[in-house]
Amino acid sequence: MKNIAKRFICRSLVLAMLALLLPTGAGTLTVRAYSGGDGTEDNPYLISSAEDMIELATAVNGGNSYSGVYFAVANDINLEGCEENQWTPIASSWSTPFRGTFNGCGYVISGLYINNGSDFQGLFGCLNNYGSILNLGVSGSVRGHNYVGAVVGESWGTVSDCYNAGAITGGNYVGGIVGYNGGRVTGCYNTGDVAGYYETGGIAGYNIGDVSNCYNVGTISGGGGVVGYNHNQFTEGRITNSYTLAGSASRNGYGSPLTSEQFADQSAFTGWDFTSTWIMSNWLGRPVLKSSIE
Repeated sequence: MKNIAKRFICRSLVLAMLALLLPTGAGTLTVRAYSGGDGTEDNPYLISSAEDMIELATAVNGGNSYSGVYFAVANDINLEGCEENQWTPIASSWSTPFRGTFNGCGYVISGLYINNGSDFQGLFGCLNNYGSILNLGVSGSVRGHNYVGAVVGESWGTVSDCYNAGAITGGNYVGGIVGYNGGRVTGCYNTGDVAGYYETGGIAGYNIGDVSNCYNVGTISGGGGVVGYNHNQFTEGRITNSYTLAGSASRNGYGSPLTSEQFADQSAFTGWDFTSTWIMSNWLGRPVLKSSIE
């Protein structure tokens, strides 16, 4: 009930901001950046279209890190990506990282398409330690060089309650959610195919941060399980309560293996919150996020 209330509040904020776009008088229209809002926590910038996403990418790649600024997705968005309409990542290099908060509000950004030989490829390229991305589903196809992930190529911030259902391909540091993680990834899962070299994983290709309460059921080629390589696991890289479908990866990697029968058993997921974060899907035979139900 707590999670449903949170989603209701998020959608209520969205509706309130949409109201700000309605005509305010005879023939007049209130014009705001994006689709509404002012970027505060109580009134975040509203992202409701592919055009809003492009506006955000252009601003960040132009040097606006949006430190301390909030964004909320208003509905499912299709980027309609293809070879002629490829996505340019938000924060495509470390000279212009994203430092704000991007709340997907349980919606899905689909049609993500990238096919190039560049680093830092994904919906976001570089997430600063002040940045966070949460409550978001992503689908599409991403192919890059190194530091490649559906949600973000390299992250030192927080990625929580997100999932990937797209195909991810690269060289080194390739993950279903995050290519290279130096921050915190929690409550995320991957169902898409992920392919790369040694440092390739369903959640993160390389981990020097924290990965917790995550799982992978996608096919991993050239890597393993939840995380492809965990840096100095006793003092730096930490992986807790995270699971991978047995036999889904070309090598063991990191993350506890579970059979498909165990994935359908809630009791197999030690330490997980099935009250406010997760719910078991009898149809899919595995947990899904309450905030972003597939």
